[in-house]
Amino acid sequence: MAPGSARAPLAEIAKREIGPEATSVDWVVQKVADGVTMGKIAENLAQEMNEPVSRSFFSWHINNATPDAKERIKAARKEATHVWAEQALDIAERPATTTADVQQARLQIETRRWLTAIFNREEFSEKQQHEVTFDLGALHLAALRARAARPQLQSVPAEIITTVAAPALLGPGEPQER
Repeated sequence: MAPGSARAPLAEIAKREIGPEATSVDWVVQKVADGVTMGKIAENLAQEMNEPVSRSFFSWHINNATPDAKERIKAARKEATHVWAEQALDIAERPATTTADVQQARLQIETRRWLTAIFNREEFSEKQQHEVTFDLGALHLAALRARAARPQLQSVPAEIITTVAAPALLGPGEPQER
């Protein structure tokens, strides 16, 4: 697919599905918020255009289409996590008749759980994350203030006495000089 060719079909699709003022980013954001992955969007777009669409190029293109596109898509992914959680519940409640059905359902649920934990850690991650921030400047100033508040040791004059003979630190049998 040529670098500029995705814009026209996407804009047409956006206007057709959302409304005359919709942009390609609006359409992608809506699809992502509905729980559709970028790969699936690129695949569906390729089918509609009847030509191959590179998932990585499509993702790069749409994320850089407008200054706020990346943030809007990120927010849409966070919204999609609730869709995936609901889908996981629906799959879990669906009756399974064979072992293969059970395994497939388990894989589908685990995949959705993984996606929700990746794209919305605050709400769906099993690991609790503790955010710790340090203001090193404030800590340093507090240490300096504490140091200044401590009483300082005063030096005491010492007297050195040299007239007293000090015992030699030689072993037995070694000559001692005087």
